Amino acid sequence: MLDHLAWEVLGGLPADLQTCHERVLVFCGIHKGFGLAWLRRGYKVALQTEQMYDQNGKPLWGQSRKRARRLSFAARHADLVLDLSPANRPFYETHYPGALAEGKVRFGPYLFPSQPLAFDPDGDECVAFFGSIGDGRRADVIDRIDGFQVRQLVSGTFFDDLYRQVGACSAVLNVHFEDGVYTEAPRLLTSLYCGKPLVSEPLGKPFVSGEHYIPIEAYGTVDNRAVFERLSRFVSDNLSFERFLRDNRI
Repeated sequence: MLDHLAWEVLGGLPADLQTCHERVLVFCGIHKGFGLAWLRRGYKVALQTEQMYDQNGKPLWGQSRKRARRLSFAARHADLVLDLSPANRPFYETHYPGALAEGKVRFGPYLFPSQPLAFDPDGDECVAFFGSIGDGRRADVIDRIDGFQVRQLVSGTFFDDLYRQVGACSAVLNVHFEDGVYTEAPRLLTSLYCGKPLVSEPLGKPFVSGEHYIPIEAYGTVDNRAVFERLSRFVSDNLSFERFLRDNRI
């Protein structure tokens, strides 16, 4: 999954991008161990993808001791940390307040391409779900959906194969792993690359239900293209990875 995310983030950068640093290293998913890679030469950006808290301050699954150690280690060794969720600030206040004091942490889902992506009107009426389901909350939510058919893609499907399978559907479904208000930004990014609107449970700020994504109960009653194009313009204007690099003079 992290390889797929890195592929999409880098694919959204302009080919002629020039940075302020000769060499920039992006560590994608710093809850994983990168070992001696932290010793490599270059300006180091640590991309933090896990959900520690939801928008209302509820603790979520990302707060294991092992992950806390790895994230604190990354925050010490990186030149800058990009945490995709502003709701995760309390984690740094608890585990590594020095990173905040030093100005080493930025918050926000700055993953998206610099230019709007095109809507894909093709596909049948199914809504694609990809990612782990298991027998927990996601399975229960999907089982209760009766307004449209959900096509569950094989777990472990990524890259062009994932795009082909999602392209055969009309939209992408997002169901939270744990109850809360937060944003699975990587799934949002993939839905854009596939040209499909996101149908989702409530997402965290700055995404607005009905404007940037379709509430599950409203699917089939709104204009898929309009929702997709609003989201695509919004993230390319405000939340691109290129903008993050430029704003932070990387």
